[in-house]
Amino acid sequence: MDDRGRSLACYVDRTLEVDNHPYLLLLPVDVPVELFAWNEAEDTLLDLEEEEMEAILPIARDILAEQNLTLLDTALTLTAQGELPDDQETLFLDYEGQEGEVESEEFQELGVFYHEGRRYGVYTPLDPLLFFARLNSQGQPEPLSAEEMERIGPRLEAELLNDLD
Repeated sequence: MDDRGRSLACYVDRTLEVDNHPYLLLLPVDVPVELFAWNEAEDTLLDLEEEEMEAILPIARDILAEQNLTLLDTALTLTAQGELPDDQETLFLDYEGQEGEVESEEFQELGVFYHEGRRYGVYTPLDPLLFFARLNSQGQPEPLSAEEMERIGPRLEAELLNDLD
């Protein structure tokens, strides 16, 4: 659950223990979806502000419905229920990582549309989208805040790598 009361159904991919506290690595049940605006002049993608996201969400929902996908406004990320189409284009997105090196992500294009003269795209990442969470006092998973992730994230990642060895 997020602070707006939205939930995200996830599978527990792995449990980790750091400083005698249990943490979970979660994988969304449904397909993660991202919406971007195109900067046509620079041929780049732009993240959306909340108001812009709210304005185009119904259009994105209609675009995905044409492919028998249901767009859900879930916690942490948008998701879609249904079977992904096979024949969609792949988008390669390069960005600057935390240490300044260029990192790349691959996305499958699910649809493109225009709203008020601006081009938008609906995409799903091809790499799994994973979240770290901790168990609260009621035993329910809660996503880590940005501050918690900054503080404990490197140790969780190291523990995850140790588990994989």
